[in-house]
Amino acid sequence: MVAEEQSNEPSTDTVATGTNTNFRGGDIANNGVANQGPVRNADPNGVPGGTGTRPAPPSTVPDTDLSERPRIECDEDSLRNFFPDEAQERGLTGMRVRVRVSVDAGGHITRAQAMEDPGFGLGRAAERAVMNGCRATTPRSRDGRAVSTVTTFRLNFELE
Repeated sequence: MVAEEQSNEPSTDTVATGTNTNFRGGDIANNGVANQGPVRNADPNGVPGGTGTRPAPPSTVPDTDLSERPRIECDEDSLRNFFPDEAQERGLTGMRVRVRVSVDAGGHITRAQAMEDPGFGLGRAAERAVMNGCRATTPRSRDGRAVSTVTTFRLNFELE
């Protein structure tokens, strides 16, 4: 393969301009026509020529309808690694962040989203800490089946 040398002369550079409201991205040809743009509503696990649909994700059971809510347990030593430098430098301690935690039927934490962010990187740190330094017990429905659910958890950032 041989690459042709491109000119560094600014007068040879061109930029596509116009008001095409139907443009979806992709490459623009010299005549201003959009080549293959992004495919909309594509499933990353799909196949070429597929329908673009996949089975619905398993439904989650509200934690009020559970016989056994998931318990979120965190390793205190690993949580120290997630305390943001910015908060440490300011000497902030005793900060609490509420986190919405998704737990699947296997008891795995699949998502963590800070419901509040006191600043200084604590919201994002709480999400990372729950995903990487905590584990959950299996949530169970009223009839004892393992189910997926979403619950809230309060993470305390303490400096020693």
